[in-house]
Amino acid sequence: MHALGVEVEFAGRPTGVFAVYGPPQNPLRTADVRRLLRAAHPIVAAGDWNAKHTDWHSQTCNPRGRRLLADSVALGYSISAPDSPTHYPDGRGVPDILDLAVHKGIDALISQEVVVDEFGSDHLPVVMHLIDAAPAPPIPREVRRVDWRAFQSALSSAPQLRTPETPAAVDEAAGLFTAQLQRALADATSVRPAPAVYPALPNRLLALIRRKRSLRRQWQQTRCPRLKAELRRLAEIVKAGLEVHAAESWEFDIGDATADWAALHRLCRRFTNTAPPVHPLRDDAGVLLYAAADRAELLATHLATQFSPHPAANPARVAEVERAVAEYIAAPIPPGEDAIFFSPALVRKSAQRLKPRKAPGADGISNAVLRRLPLRALVSLTRLFNGAARTAHFPAPWKEARVITILKPGKDVLRAASYRPISLLSTQSKLFESLLLPRLNRCAEPRPEQFGFRPGHSTTLQLARVLHAAATAVNKKEVLAAVFLDMEKAFDRVWHAGLVSRLIELRFPRRLVALVHSFLLDRRFHVAVGGAYSSPRAITAGVPQGGVLSPALYTIFTDDVPAAPGSMVALYADDTAYLASSIRAAHAAAKLQRSLDLLPAWLEERRLVANAAKSQAIVFGVGRPPPALRLQGIDIPWRPEVTYLGVVLDRRLKLRHHAVRAAGRAAAAASKLRPLLSSRLPTRAKLALYRQYIRPHLTYAAPAWYGLTAEYVRQRLRAVQNKTLRRIVDAPRFVRNATIARDLRQESLDDFIRRLATQMFARADASSFAHLRDIAPHHSRPPDHRRAFPRELVRQGPPPD
Repeated sequence: MHALGVEVEFAGRPTGVFAVYGPPQNPLRTADVRRLLRAAHPIVAAGDWNAKHTDWHSQTCNPRGRRLLADSVALGYSISAPDSPTHYPDGRGVPDILDLAVHKGIDALISQEVVVDEFGSDHLPVVMHLIDAAPAPPIPREVRRVDWRAFQSALSSAPQLRTPETPAAVDEAAGLFTAQLQRALADATSVRPAPAVYPALPNRLLALIRRKRSLRRQWQQTRCPRLKAELRRLAEIVKAGLEVHAAESWEFDIGDATADWAALHRLCRRFTNTAPPVHPLRDDAGVLLYAAADRAELLATHLATQFSPHPAANPARVAEVERAVAEYIAAPIPPGEDAIFFSPALVRKSAQRLKPRKAPGADGISNAVLRRLPLRALVSLTRLFNGAARTAHFPAPWKEARVITILKPGKDVLRAASYRPISLLSTQSKLFESLLLPRLNRCAEPRPEQFGFRPGHSTTLQLARVLHAAATAVNKKEVLAAVFLDMEKAFDRVWHAGLVSRLIELRFPRRLVALVHSFLLDRRFHVAVGGAYSSPRAITAGVPQGGVLSPALYTIFTDDVPAAPGSMVALYADDTAYLASSIRAAHAAAKLQRSLDLLPAWLEERRLVANAAKSQAIVFGVGRPPPALRLQGIDIPWRPEVTYLGVVLDRRLKLRHHAVRAAGRAAAAASKLRPLLSSRLPTRAKLALYRQYIRPHLTYAAPAWYGLTAEYVRQRLRAVQNKTLRRIVDAPRFVRNATIARDLRQESLDDFIRRLATQMFARADASSFAHLRDIAPHHSRPPDHRRAFPRELVRQGPPPD
């Protein structure tokens, strides 16, 4: 092994930094590694070790990697590597990770990233960052148990609130009631260390581990060769014992999972969920931020921009609308208007409907707390709700949101814009909103084309409606042109004054309008990252993410999206689609263009933005596509396939690409669960895993698109089910798939999807919504190779019992 090093000062201590090269033709000598690391001060030895092991993200393991890992376990030094390949060999080789950092005594945050090749080598440069900051200590696992009797007893003796009569009194009462809940919850909660997930190590292994640690301390002090030999022998024994214990623990988990579905689900999550790695963030100046507090501030700065309205194209009109809204809110509410009143029985009934396992907001009050309120506290909460409704003032303590972020799939981990915010709101606020929602819905009925956030409507029904229109046009030897618009940050950019103005225009009760205005006004948020919190930031636009009223308010705000005559509209939340059919593609595109020409004025009025670059257009049918559509001066090109509501639609309505993607996702899920499907779990448990984790990938929205697929496409989907069932029973090759399905009493994929379609269309036909009855009706068509309809599955008859 070749090594060249320098000594630098880091964190006030001398630190050795070595560049290392390990020739691949030579075996790794652990004595060389120990010579590098024998100094008392910290050491970093980085370079091309030619050592592969899956523990540092390599594709495979080689002898050098196994030897290096075993020596690091025995001596206690660390090995780190980047997440992506560093070596791209010429010819037939597979890219892999060969460039590692071996270090000891480094008290710092360590991160490695692969940068663009600047040297013309088959090894990419790796930048290693050492940040002088002690890593946060691991949070001990704890079990918190709440004595609900003691909790209810404490609240029953607490002072009861009076109904507040002013906005300031509402804020004070909300803070006082929250403090009562927090105090009672803290007094009734006991904390103890969490039990081990697996059975404790046997005493024999614990004794060996203690002996090994003692020998290591003695060897480090004496450097006695005899102690070193004994230490290595004992390390091998401990390693073998831990492997045996891991296998026994696996068998224990398998046996425990047969008890109930919850245990089976926890076991399954071990293979489907992995903890995401912690990455730094790059700010606008290109500096990488590692500390949790710095990352929280950067994310908060980005989200503060996202939670603000789009720039106004007509500032004069914006000022006029805001002035009119301010005057309307300042005017007194007529005394004859019906009051908003809630009874304790209604509040209790709504509280019992809350999902108990939802995450709490910044105040730490969970839904489980609200579900167990005693009568005295329930009356106090009801008085608080009635006071807020009477004064048309939404309590200020309920307007603080705690935001956590998750990485969007396939995005750059270093950019703040790559993370999706998840807002955690006060549960008291959401309970109050659930009481207001029915009153809001009674004042405005969404248009029939809107299928989002409505009971009895679903993405599958909207897809069936769109695919039925496309199939009808193709069967009539016409073409159907469709454009799917991308609304830029639609929920986060809702203009508050414009939304309130829309409520006034629809003649909502003044008290309800004032309450919604207070609900949107002066909201704040802070970002939580790794136990650190950003400073509070203001929310100046958007409907609160996670709020119960937010979907209804957004629907009201965008319900009047314009459409020209001859165009069909399909709405699902912020997904907007226009469709038009004609004998010639140019005529259909002209109809769509007339609808797109109406959009800019409406978008300017609502202060919304449609991203033409991310919008998609397609022509269903044969023939050459017409000239590109234009929105606000930007072309929307025609594409051979588009994605709408999670389904890939192609211009010939074959749905082959979507079926291939569905089969791939299902196969990937089955691969992750292979250790469970091949284990000694009961067959009924394995079938439950298939039905819950694998089959949904095959059958998402299938009642809408499965009838349009060809037989060879369906066979690809069936193959995934057949392979999974064969793996479940470990069937030999000569056993037929039909025999396995019959013995397992597992219905075929065709029968299952046909049953789903029959149930879906039956519910739609019996719906109270007139526009859902006979949705996507079946038409007679000539006996040739035309496109099928979604209801084709229902006409084939119900699945056999």
